[in-house]
Amino acid sequence: MSSVRRKNEEKMEMVEEGLPDSEGRERIVADILVVDDDPRICRSLAHYLGREGYGVRTALNGKEMRRRVTEKPPDLVILDLILPDEDGLTLARELRARSDVPIIILTAKFGAADEFAELEFGAADYITKPFDEQTLLARVHSLLRRMPQQEHVSQHPEGETQPGSQGFVGRAAQLLPADSQELSRSLEEQRGLNRILRAIQDAQTPTQVLEIAVDHVLQVSWLGMQASAAAFLVRGQQLHKVVSRNLPPAVDVGCAQVVLGQCLCGRVAETGKPIVCAHVNECALEDKRHDHAEGMVDHGHVILPLKWKSQVQGVLCFYLPAGDKLGDRRSNFLESVAAILATTIGRLNYQSQLAQSDRLSSVGLLAAGVAHEIRNPLGLVLGNVEWLEEDLPPLLEQCRDLRKRLFEELGAEHATALLSGVPGLRNDKLLNDMAQCTRSALDGVRRVRSIVGDLGTFSRADDNQLSEVSLADVLKCAITLAHNEIKYRARLTRDFKQTPPVLANEGRLSQVFLNLLVNAAHAIDEGDYENNEIRVRLWHEGEEVIAEVKDTGKGIAPADLPYVFEPFFTTKEKGVGTGLGLYISNNIITAVGGHIDVESTVGRGTRFAVHLPAVAPNH
Repeated sequence: MSSVRRKNEEKMEMVEEGLPDSEGRERIVADILVVDDDPRICRSLAHYLGREGYGVRTALNGKEMRRRVTEKPPDLVILDLILPDEDGLTLARELRARSDVPIIILTAKFGAADEFAELEFGAADYITKPFDEQTLLARVHSLLRRMPQQEHVSQHPEGETQPGSQGFVGRAAQLLPADSQELSRSLEEQRGLNRILRAIQDAQTPTQVLEIAVDHVLQVSWLGMQASAAAFLVRGQQLHKVVSRNLPPAVDVGCAQVVLGQCLCGRVAETGKPIVCAHVNECALEDKRHDHAEGMVDHGHVILPLKWKSQVQGVLCFYLPAGDKLGDRRSNFLESVAAILATTIGRLNYQSQLAQSDRLSSVGLLAAGVAHEIRNPLGLVLGNVEWLEEDLPPLLEQCRDLRKRLFEELGAEHATALLSGVPGLRNDKLLNDMAQCTRSALDGVRRVRSIVGDLGTFSRADDNQLSEVSLADVLKCAITLAHNEIKYRARLTRDFKQTPPVLANEGRLSQVFLNLLVNAAHAIDEGDYENNEIRVRLWHEGEEVIAEVKDTGKGIAPADLPYVFEPFFTTKEKGVGTGLGLYISNNIITAVGGHIDVESTVGRGTRFAVHLPAVAPNH
């Protein structure tokens, strides 16, 4: 999309060529000096920058920094604001007095006064702690490619100029008097990025991040943008428009959802490569789905992917005046904005997923604790009820024999009078009810024991150990735990064939099938139990063991079906689903070499089939 600006090339000879970085942009080869009293920060910065091909040296204090600078002037200095022996701003001022080397200040402060002080003392930019890799690289790369490059030169005592010692900027200020204007523009750009960083730091959702950022970009006067823009987030195989600013009505409606690969924004999302066009008719695609030129005032486009960890999170789209080819300065600025937004959105999504995983882990720990605490009193109750169930029938039989003997020896009249105060001996109904209640109590206690055992199995889902597992036992465990969700919604039927074991984690498989069963139950409204069914099947086919959960519920719309395994995608009402259940389940199954198939028809129901490799007989 952009190239590194090389100003006044006729005055300056280059000894180092730009190399393509991981995003396909040109990368400046440079020597960077990191000055921080925390060795861990030095190591982290050296790792991040070194991985991008930069040469990195480190210093833990001001004295060591001076020695490093004397040994070999760096092309860029990343300097901690607070050092144990000296103030970072004082060192920055000293460095600027000696050379034109650009300086990035590392600071934990975040305020306008600090920014003014840092820039006043010669810093070109600053990064707040804690920082992340993508923001750091975007700021370093953005700064370096804005600085004029020249051959490394130094002055020997005899006055002879020698290559290799004055640094990345060197005597550029002497050779290029106009560079003070370029530096001023660079600082203006960095201030713009800093304002966006401040504005989005308290945003809670990706949509909020994009809304704030788009509005700030449109307010940057020197960018010369039109007032129209849009921002999209990737959800499954579609882009969903979450920000719209002054779009033509037809575009605003037509681009609410864009399939990846279609239209300009969909193409950017699919390829991860930006698009710039100066005239709308240059942007037409072969499929003609989005004919921008028809009925619209001529304009240009700049569309940028929001990539984090090689994954496209979303897309930014800005309108340009017709014929505007953007140029390096503005394209560099927008690339930096896109990198910052991609990192911020990626971290928000990751933090959300971690928070959900943490909650699930907490539920697992709670379940394990509750199961453990229930076992002891449950054992006592179970023992007593089993004793009662065993000894009560003989006792009841003795009562019947006693009643019979009374009638035989005393006669009916006297026996009836005698037993009138003892209803339990007068007829069999009460005796039979006692026996039935005891049997029911025993069944209930045994069911509680089974639930506690299944709960313990489910709570061990964070255990990574694999073993041979009976899928039938796993399904029975999941059915027990899901019973309360199912019982008022549908009949549950089972069809289990004899199958070989699978190599997996029993707790995690229980988590998968519990999720499938609960989802099936939630797809069916309560109140029509007899006319709805959840069917669970298990069979062996070739080298696979297959378990199926099929319901007669609402079904999933065809447009949503491809995205059911995507994180945070849910068709349930807000507050009911997190959108992580099927995503986690799919990861669990694929991790052990299996896969999940899904079929669905709206109004008729959904079928999930879990395929797992069977353990070979001689395993």
